[in-house]
Amino acid sequence: MAWNPFLELQNSLANATGLDTTLSGILLGVALTVAVWVSLTLVLEGRPSGRGRSNSGMLIYAGFGTGFSTAVGWFPIWIPLFIILIILWSWLGPMASSRGG
Repeated sequence: MAWNPFLELQNSLANATGLDTTLSGILLGVALTVAVWVSLTLVLEGRPSGRGRSNSGMLIYAGFGTGFSTAVGWFPIWIPLFIILIILWSWLGPMASSRGG
């Protein structure tokens, strides 16, 4: 079996914290996703003043982090699927009412 540094990091965090390997992988995936999201947003979107920043760009950058975390095995496959369902649900706006009342 080939050496996998991502699996080794996941196992090391699980041993150090006493957590399950699945939970330690999710924690590592969240940390990586946030790091990718923030770094790509700051580098590619420019100033943090709010001008020129697009929400779709931030969504794409978070998608890159989530996809990479899933590809290396830190996120189970249900996490990106759940995120996609939440995004679709928010775009459809089932709780929004265009009628008064």
